[in-house]
Formats: sequence, C-alpha cells, structure tokens
Amino acid sequence: MTNIDHFQMRALGELCTYENGGTPSKRMDSYWNGNIPWITSAEISEGSINPARSYITELGLLNSATKLVPKGSLLLVSRTGVGKVAITKTDLAFSQDITAIFPKSGLLDKRYLFRFLSSQSRYFEKFSRGATIKGITREVLNRLQIPLPPLPEQKRIADILDKA
Repeated sequence: MTNIDHFQMRALGELCTYENGGTPSKRMDSYWNGNIPWITSAEISEGSINPARSYITELGLLNSATKLVPKGSLLLVSRTGVGKVAITKTDLAFSQDITAIFPKSGLLDKRYLFRFLSSQSRYFEKFSRGATIKGITREVLNRLQIPLPPLPEQKRIADILDKA
C-alpha cells in the first residue's frame, strides 16, 4: 500500500471549482413536477444518491439558484448532514445544502477526491457552524489539505479503494 504521508499537501481551493445549489420557489407550481431530478441532502447516503423525490421544470431551473450538473459530478453535503459525498449517475439539480465540486483537469482525480472527502468527517464536524442548521463555509472547504500524489498514483489508490 502507498504511504501518502510523503506527498505534497495542497489546499482544495487550489485544485477545484465549485457550484452551489438552490431551491426553486415552492409557491410557483410552474417550477415543480417537471422532468429534471432535484435532490436534497436527504437523498445522499453511504456514497450514493437515492432516486430523486422531487423534479423541477426548466422554468424552475432558470428562475432559481439551483444548478444542473452532468452525470459523473461529485457532490458534497455542506449543510444539514455535512460531509456526505456521492458521484451523480445522471444529470440532476440540487438544493443549497449541497456543493458540486469539480477537480481541475490533470491535477486531481475525481474518485481519489471522493475517497478523500469520505474520510474527512472529523474535519467537517470540527468546522461546522450554525445554531440550528450546521454547515461548513466555502473557506473551510477551500483550506482543507489533501495529499497530492501524481495523477496515476491517485487513480491507482482510488482503484484499490473502489475494490475494497
């Protein structure tokens, strides 16, 4: 097994870009019951995404802060269940409790990042803030340090962890 202690540590903010989610107005019937899956943090569990309980319309997508991300996007729950992660199996939109994370090409393997984030529950717990709804800020996410082996080694580590 690889000892990752000797790899350079880098801040996640240097290696990724992000998209925030949002919720279309529930008062606008024309925003709901469409064909675009829309999920909340409740649909993310144990590294996977359960079927969407809600669907929005194109109008709901265009008139709210929610974003549509493509299949294969990495999602992190950043509020209400902080730290849960999953990779989408279909295009979907998501609530403000979720952040989509896009590793910069050639620097960070998505599956390696998924495995790393899955192991960071103590970090997320330590830095969660809020009286009623606990969450992490973008700053907390940006400064999270990740060991950064060369890309082929990241892929090898992810392959091993996927099989375990």
